[in-house]
This record gives sequence, structure tokens and C-alpha cells, in this order.
Amino acid sequence: MWDPRDKHALIGLGYLINYKVINSLMSVSLFLPSFKNTVSSYFPGYYSFYLVDYLMIQQFLKEAKFEPVIPPVRIDDGEGITYEKATNALLRGVAFFSALQASDGHWPGENGGPLFLLPPLVFCLYVTGHLEEVFNAEHYKEMLRYIYCHQNEDGGWGLHIESKSFMFTTVLTTYACVFSEWVQKEDEKTRADGPGNGFLTMVILGIYDWSGTNPMPPELWLLPSCLPIHLGKLLCHTRMVYMPMSYLYGKRFVGPITPLIMQLREELYLQPYEEINWNKARRLYAKEDMYYPHPLIQDLIWDTLYMFVEPFFTRWPLNRIVREKALRVAMKHIHYEDEKSHYHWKC
Repeated sequence: MWDPRDKHALIGLGYLINYKVINSLMSVSLFLPSFKNTVSSYFPGYYSFYLVDYLMIQQFLKEAKFEPVIPPVRIDDGEGITYEKATNALLRGVAFFSALQASDGHWPGENGGPLFLLPPLVFCLYVTGHLEEVFNAEHYKEMLRYIYCHQNEDGGWGLHIESKSFMFTTVLTTYACVFSEWVQKEDEKTRADGPGNGFLTMVILGIYDWSGTNPMPPELWLLPSCLPIHLGKLLCHTRMVYMPMSYLYGKRFVGPITPLIMQLREELYLQPYEEINWNKARRLYAKEDMYYPHPLIQDLIWDTLYMFVEPFFTRWPLNRIVREKALRVAMKHIHYEDEKSHYHWKC
């Protein structure tokens, strides 16, 4: 039995049972700002979720000439759920979602919540030399429009569109704008407040040094699968993020050092790039980014890997025997995930 106080269950039932009520409320919300406060007080974070997809849903329903033929299912307090009512609710939901299905079989929808995914795309295209090939002027315009619309009042950007500002996301987003040659042209009010941490992406760009990151040894892919810490037992999102990161870390990959990269090195740091103590920088972070305090054991593991394990694997002959094998295994996993998912990773 579902809990009527569960907002997720209520939202799901809203779609399945009486979508017209939701659409009516959404129509009101477009013109009545006070409705936003009402919805937000009951369902924090869900107002923009509804609003973003509203126009798309209306367009699909109009094109499909959708008219519900099954009446809404009403269940009063204390009333039991019968087979007939459950079936009608299911058929009503199936008919609704069938009208939202695209011609190629998938269900389109807004997936723009995370704000830390777009900047790495820009950086990777820049490093590989394909930025101008993939992004034309209209792509830049819409990308920057999206970034600007989700900028917080303090000038920063959060981890997602409803998050408080994080230095991590603010730095990545700011430099994504730099690479698209926009920050220099825009008014000062649209600039972010300042840079900070986004280690891995900045390392690949050449703005940061690999010595300032905590180790991500690819040798973990060589561990027996029977071990509880084997990477194959991790949540897919964690595993698929660690997979390419460990390969890049093992390779110490750095993109071409262009004049723009040299300029950013000068702007980002308070001291010359060559004089930075990267081991000390490894522990630095903005207080806004402390999502969860590090336990002592975690810091001890990082320090052990950094000071003892990593130097061990990067020296001959282990760098030729173990590290090269680990990199081959990591790349094999990467190709497997690409092919298995038809190049649509979960991350």
C-alpha cells in the first residue's frame, strides 16, 4: 500500500490517474508566480521539473491527438483497490505515455539538471581539437544561454540547477565560457565570482598538475573479481567515472599547452605555476565544496597511495609490467562499455 504522504508516489499517480489536473495547475503556474511558492512548499525541487517538460508534453499530446477514453480512477479513504481500478489506472497511464513516445521509439525528456557535465564536454573537444567542428555559432549561443539562465544570484553555479553555488562547478563553468570566447565579451554582471577546484578536468587541460591529485591507480582493475573491493562491484555511475579517470591518471595525459592555457595558468594562481607545492595543493578545497568531511582513514589511504604505492608502480620494471597491463585492461573495459551501450553510457 502506497503512502499518500509520499511525494514520489503522488507525482506518479498524478501522471497515471489524472494528468489533466497537473496540466491545469501548470497552466496556472505559468501566469501566477504565487503558485510556484505553493508547489515549492509541498514539493521542493519539483516545480522546475514540471515546468521544463510542460511545453514538450503539450506538443506531443497535440500531435498525437490524445484524448483519454478511460475515466480517472478515484480511490476514497479506506476504500480497497480492486483489480478493475488497478487495470484502468495502468491502461490510462500506458495510453498517456504512448502518446509521448517519439517516432524512433524512445521517450524524450529534459535531463539538464546536472551542471558539471557540459564543461568537461567543451574541454574534451578542445583538447582533442574538435571544438570548432562540433560546436557552431548556434551551439555556442544556446550553451551560453543555458549556462547564464542557471547562474545563481551570487555569481556561481551549483552541482545542479537548484543547488547552491559550488566552487567546483563555478570554476568548470567559468572556463567553459572562456573557451567559448564569451566571458571576455559579456558584461561584468554575468561573470562568475572566482575560480577554485576541478582537479581532473583542469589537469587534462594543462591548467593543473597530476601531482596535485589524489591517486586513481588503474591497477585496481587487475584485482581478482572475488574481492569485495573489486571495481566491478561498484555502482555503475561510480565505476564508469573511475574507469576513464584511472586510465588518464595512469597515462598522465595532458592536452596541448596552448597560449590560452598559459594565460589561464597565470590568472588562476596567486604564485607562479612552477613554484606551486602540488602535494600541499592536493588537500586544498573551498569550504563550499565540503559536501561531507573526510574521515581520517580516507586521508591515510590517499597519503599511502600518493607517497608509497604510486611511486612504486611508476618505476621500472613495474611501470612496464604492471602499469601497462592495467592500462590495457582499463581500455578494454572502456571499449566494452562503449559497444555494449551503443556509445550511450550511463554517465
